[in-house]
Amino acid sequence: MNVQTSEYLEACLALLQSCSSLQLATIDKSGMPHLSYAPFIRQSEHFFIFVSQLASHTQHLTDVPNASIMIIKDEADCRNIFARERCTASVSVEALAPDTTGSILDQMEVELGKTMALLRTLPDFVLFKLTAEEARYIAGFGKAFELDLKHNELMHVSAEKLAER
Repeated sequence: MNVQTSEYLEACLALLQSCSSLQLATIDKSGMPHLSYAPFIRQSEHFFIFVSQLASHTQHLTDVPNASIMIIKDEADCRNIFARERCTASVSVEALAPDTTGSILDQMEVELGKTMALLRTLPDFVLFKLTAEEARYIAGFGKAFELDLKHNELMHVSAEKLAER
């Protein structure tokens, strides 16, 4: 990895560390797309969300265990609205059994705050593990990278590489 790519990787990881919520695109049983958001924590290529069964996205994730996520820099902090820094991923979805979630929920409480302590007591909440299958990091115009979150690696996406596909 060259120095410039290394700098972009640092920026990408900083973005993921600085954000506490992700945009969540789900699909219902009839194939209709839906967009929502959820607070998250990340461990390598896994994103964990703790959501209520009363929320429509929870049913969508259960019915269709694939989704897309986006973590995006705040508009107020970007230099150009057309080139907002962001990370996107196609994810596979797994609902975790309640007896296996303790350490993850503990980490969520530390990273996301005291509200997690209350949510953990509610019977309708489910912990989902979203595993990034394909991910991209966009740092701006002409600065798109394939992102391997498991190995923390970036590969520049150029027009030439896209034409080869």
